[in-house]
Amino acid sequence: MATGIVVSDTSTLLALIWLDRTDLILKLFGQVHAPVAVKTELDRNLRNLGLSEFRFNNWMVITPVRDQLAVKLLRDQLDVGESEAIVLAHELGADLLLMDERRGRRRALQSNLTILGTLGILLRGHQLGFIVQVRPLLNALRQLPFHMSDALYADILRRAGELDT
Repeated sequence: MATGIVVSDTSTLLALIWLDRTDLILKLFGQVHAPVAVKTELDRNLRNLGLSEFRFNNWMVITPVRDQLAVKLLRDQLDVGESEAIVLAHELGADLLLMDERRGRRRALQSNLTILGTLGILLRGHQLGFIVQVRPLLNALRQLPFHMSDALYADILRRAGELDT
């Protein structure tokens, strides 16, 4: 079920790797483009999590950003991975940007990009039958520095039909 051109920031990829659900990238998107800064951030974070042996196989295409001035302008507000991901999404005419961080999402929306985060990917995977239960994945995400309020946790479970009433 490919979705055109998809660009990703670090956090969404890191979360899917942590959950051992990178299969969702292939099933939902076919592949993702990631700028060099995202690959660098991923490598560093994977080493910190003890996952340095992880292989990206064919689902991630490292694509350098051409417009470094645009990246520099975004760097006043965002980290380098978010900045490069937003610029790359524009350069490639991406149909979708995978991003979780609030500031980055806000900036991407201001520039008319369509965004999907980790929780949206998990919900989509559940709706299509690739995920049986969302709750264990949400609980595993809480072991990462992944911000998810109790209200959002409950909303995702409700939308997945897993909320105890």
